Amino acid sequence: MQRFTRDWSSATADDRAEAGSLARRALQAGKFDSATRFIDKAATGATTGDARKRIDAYRGVVQALTSGKKVVNTPDTIAFAEIAYDNGSLFGTLGANYLGNRYFTYTNTGGEVPGRTIVDASLGYRFGGNPLLEGLEVQLNATNLFDEDYVGTLGTNGFVNSGDSQTLVTGAPQQLFVTVRKAF
Repeated sequence: MQRFTRDWSSATADDRAEAGSLARRALQAGKFDSATRFIDKAATGATTGDARKRIDAYRGVVQALTSGKKVVNTPDTIAFAEIAYDNGSLFGTLGANYLGNRYFTYTNTGGEVPGRTIVDASLGYRFGGNPLLEGLEVQLNATNLFDEDYVGTLGTNGFVNSGDSQTLVTGAPQQLFVTVRKAF
């Protein structure tokens, strides 16, 4: 793909608005899956007539070399495993989930979030044998058992072509919960 540039110092506000409007209309019509592809199609002559001439005048409005790059916020590997035990009275689970590295730029430069593994566990007991305790259950739950520091959410302010202009939200710290249930 060729790189196109435009000297925007002489462009009017109307010029900029028209270029943005053309890209938005193509996206809304579902003709192209990204504004970058829209500009690429214009550069290769995939549009016709007066619209093509206007687009050619504004090539480079949106430009990103994304061929062969990973899609933002999409890890190569996701895995989850859990084991459970229950003998009628004593019960518990131990689970782990893994999320691989993720990029937060379209060009995969300037920002990568490392992979993480989070372990959760629960342990409980069901009481019985005594009419007052029958149906009573106590359970302890732990999320992020080893208090792993990780990025839970990224891209809440959108994604950029390159750089590090991102909102990265930390994941939940270790949390412990006790649940008491009584069936009647």
